[in-house]
Amino acid sequence: MSGWSVVRWTGALGLAAIVVQLVGFIFGLSAGSTPSFNDPNKLLAYAKSAHFSTTTALFLFVIGLTLFIGFLAGLRAIAVS
Repeated sequence: MSGWSVVRWTGALGLAAIVVQLVGFIFGLSAGSTPSFNDPNKLLAYAKSAHFSTTTALFLFVIGLTLFIGFLAGLRAIAVS
């Protein structure tokens, strides 16, 4: 097998999707748990302090989902052939 075939691209996209989503999950955990909605001051302080972590986690999840869609397209191409 010389070059990159559909099988290799599918495997690489699947592994990349898993890794990116795990990194996004770690970023989401680093933001900490959200405080109770009963205290708006604590909730606002959390939103101000954790906005970078939550935005990065969301961005990584979107990239991971995109890679996963590529993985599913590769699986479909393998099943069709």
